[in-house]
Amino acid sequence: MLDQISSKTAANGYKTMVEIVFDHIRDAVIRGDLPAGTKVGQDALAAELGVSRMPLREALHRLEVRGFVTIVPHRGAFISNLSPEEIREIYKIRVVLESTSAALAATNMDDTRIGQLRAILDQAGAALTRHDGTALAELNREFHLLGHSASGNDRMTALIADLSQHCQRYRLLHAAMGDRPSVALAEHEQILNAWERRDPEGASHWIELNLRNSEAALLESLAQRAEVSGNVE
Repeated sequence: MLDQISSKTAANGYKTMVEIVFDHIRDAVIRGDLPAGTKVGQDALAAELGVSRMPLREALHRLEVRGFVTIVPHRGAFISNLSPEEIREIYKIRVVLESTSAALAATNMDDTRIGQLRAILDQAGAALTRHDGTALAELNREFHLLGHSASGNDRMTALIADLSQHCQRYRLLHAAMGDRPSVALAEHEQILNAWERRDPEGASHWIELNLRNSEAALLESLAQRAEVSGNVE
């Protein structure tokens, strides 16, 4: 298994054992293969990946810092629960970073990138029509990251990419978000229009509105999920 993982990352440069294990667990959480509350079977995982406990423990500590894992003394590591506090915290940071980045991107935007962004929105429209929430979430992420890459601030773009990836964990809530996906697609059209006009204020406004509306929809979906779970119990 580890050889397979290493070969997949070779094209992107060298990764330490800890980074490989970190990515493996994080991606499993994002995909939903390791649901919230699941205990991480460290012995089984170490055997599956062919690693010792040391890089596994270090990877779990890094995942805890990033909010993916909760380590309970004498009990082990558990996949962190979906949390409204985490949603609020992440989106508060995203609004600040992305509204600033969107304005910078507007001043540096080029026609080639505009065409690529338009193609992503076309694909998103097709995904929306066929009710493919997984594809829609990924295309949404691609749209934001490609647009922000025009800002010229690589460090800011990397931070945005990290937070955006973390938000992918909440994509399983999208099925309960009603008409939010179609509204979000319309908001992305407005963001792209502002970038196409090279309008910093417009781009900043629409991306902030898009993020705040997404935050509200996620919080509502999480509350509905908690209510249903409570009724079942």
